[in-house]
Amino acid sequence: MKKRILFKQGKMKTLLTTIALLLFCSMLNAQQWYMLNSPTGNNLKAVHFVSQSTEWVGGSNGTIMKTTDAGASWTMQTLPTTSSVLDIHFTSSQTGILCCGNGKIFKTLNGGDDWTEKDSGGSYALIGMQFRDATNGYAVGGPTFGTPVIRRTSDGGETWSSMGVPYNQLRTVHFFSGSRGIVAGADSYIYKTDNGGDDWDKVFRSTTGTINQFFYANSNIGYAVAGLGVLIKTTDRDTNFLEIPIPGLPEYTSANSLHFISNNEGWMALDNGLIAHITTGGSGIQVQNTGTTNDLNDIFFINAAHGFAVGDGGVVLSTNPTSEINNITLVGQIDNTLSKGPFYVVGDKAYVSMNNGDSYVYSINVFDISNPASPALLGSIDFPCCIFGVYAVGNYVYVSGPENKLIIVDVSDPANPVEKGSHGIISLERLVVSGNYAYVTSDGNEVWVVDISNADAPAYTGNYSSPSVAKDVAVSGEMLYVACANKSLRVVDVSNPANPSETGSYNTPGPALGVYTSGNYAYVSAMQEGLRIIDVSDPGNPFESGSVTGIGQTVRISGSGNYVYITAANVVTMIDVSDASQPQVVGNYETESGSSGKIDDVLGIGKYIFVADSYEGFYILQNDLISGADELSAPDSPNFTIYPNPAGSVVSLQSAVFSLQSATVALYDLNGRRILEKQIPAGTESFEFDVSHLQSGVYFCKLNTEKYSVTKKLLIQK
Repeated sequence: MKKRILFKQGKMKTLLTTIALLLFCSMLNAQQWYMLNSPTGNNLKAVHFVSQSTEWVGGSNGTIMKTTDAGASWTMQTLPTTSSVLDIHFTSSQTGILCCGNGKIFKTLNGGDDWTEKDSGGSYALIGMQFRDATNGYAVGGPTFGTPVIRRTSDGGETWSSMGVPYNQLRTVHFFSGSRGIVAGADSYIYKTDNGGDDWDKVFRSTTGTINQFFYANSNIGYAVAGLGVLIKTTDRDTNFLEIPIPGLPEYTSANSLHFISNNEGWMALDNGLIAHITTGGSGIQVQNTGTTNDLNDIFFINAAHGFAVGDGGVVLSTNPTSEINNITLVGQIDNTLSKGPFYVVGDKAYVSMNNGDSYVYSINVFDISNPASPALLGSIDFPCCIFGVYAVGNYVYVSGPENKLIIVDVSDPANPVEKGSHGIISLERLVVSGNYAYVTSDGNEVWVVDISNADAPAYTGNYSSPSVAKDVAVSGEMLYVACANKSLRVVDVSNPANPSETGSYNTPGPALGVYTSGNYAYVSAMQEGLRIIDVSDPGNPFESGSVTGIGQTVRISGSGNYVYITAANVVTMIDVSDASQPQVVGNYETESGSSGKIDDVLGIGKYIFVADSYEGFYILQNDLISGADELSAPDSPNFTIYPNPAGSVVSLQSAVFSLQSATVALYDLNGRRILEKQIPAGTESFEFDVSHLQSGVYFCKLNTEKYSVTKKLLIQK
């Protein structure tokens, strides 16, 4: 039955005004494109990344080919059809779907070794696909003129059913939920449904013809390409659309495909071998020559440095000769049979949270990583669901999440971890430990301060109320840095843990999901806005020093020395921050979970990068740009906490450095005279020294390691 088509163009306030004033648009070779060896001369129609080095390409005459070395070599696959492969989508490294010009749909469950045909319910061409997740997908197509086709699956492509359709051939689809979605195609209209396809409303018409592809950077900001070199943009999901022409193109140059890596940056594949690089949300456009004049039909980027485009005559283009930056090497891995989550590493021990497949049982597993190439399980302890944060200092591991508690685990006997004490807090998330206090974020707007000086009875001390959900937290000295979902970094003074007070803040361009601190900088992962480097040398007036965008929807972040490690999906990107004003991407590594994967946690220590992937296990990686011994080393900055401060009789020092290497502490008066000096042996959890014999006043406590020195003020009051 043909569904009703409602015409509500006026009510949708469709914006048809064309933007003619662009900040810049020039014919440049600003980004180098390389022609890769191709095993076919067939017209190539589709490209999809599974990982940094694994890509799939499809085209005419049933062409389907795969590379596992970023295009250096290709393997031709066999399909039981000679029809063109028009779109490819992988929901994991092993599971993929493709659709063809004769309406056929094929699925693989073993990484492309075998492709099985699935009943699509018709023989009209299927041109474009979208999967909202691993189970819910859509395919659209139809004859050029006549009844279009929309197919839907809710079981990962095993079975397909028909949906209600508007008029004429469809080429692209994007559903936001099971009921709300948009389609477009040959008649130049964008159609919208709010009831799962029972009714469709016309909401926009392109002035230049066929709309070839949608791409949504987030739930509201979307783009499309249409007709003769036009970019279409919306910032309110599916209500108002804006046409942005690309001036300077040869006549009749069609825009065929697009891919965005953030809200503002993307690329378009055009006829005549041209590629348009879109920046600042469309106000900046560079048209790039690629060395071929063949029409380019599809384009895919995994990050700003790694993209593929394919076109007629078997053309395969890459942004790199073999497309890989690397500089990160896999050293060791813990098997991927169990889901891995938050973790922490101290010395030669890794404390990794896992889920064994039972949604109600989680565990902390202790691994010996003294030989990083061969981690060995020593012991474990189970908890009820779920674990959201892990931190370790000395012989204690701090776990947030299970039964809404902060739990302290004694790991002095790694083979037999024992729960010591706990403190109940609702909806705990990430945590950090410094001195006698744990700072724990909640799913609300709170950061809770818990006194952990008595491991058997941790106690509430105070809390900080953030302006929105606190997603991550880091501590340096007496300052707490809170990453907030409302696009901000908050700087909080915790010199009085019972009464934390906000000192300053900085508004990030994207939601702040992770924070790492080193020296005078806080490094923030700002989702689609990448890495933001915030100078916090003046805590009351933080400001942005540098940034890196185009590295995906960034979440977790850590670092070591001059390098920051930031994650997006299944990719960890390595950034050189030795010059905070000009950070540079210098490496990357992809786990085996594919572009739909998820890295749950990352930690940098010395030359090692530790990564937990929810689907593919725990990785021990090596930063190849750091030379030195293979031993696991201490954190680069010997940051330490003095407690209490002010002090009366005994001073306690605590630092993650103590568990890994020896250190020296010295106390100086205001005249620079050294009052005392003590040696702190490696493996020490905390170190105390007597100041009862000293007069009241201001002193300076200096901590020295082999490479570093840090000085803090100590107030003695009698």
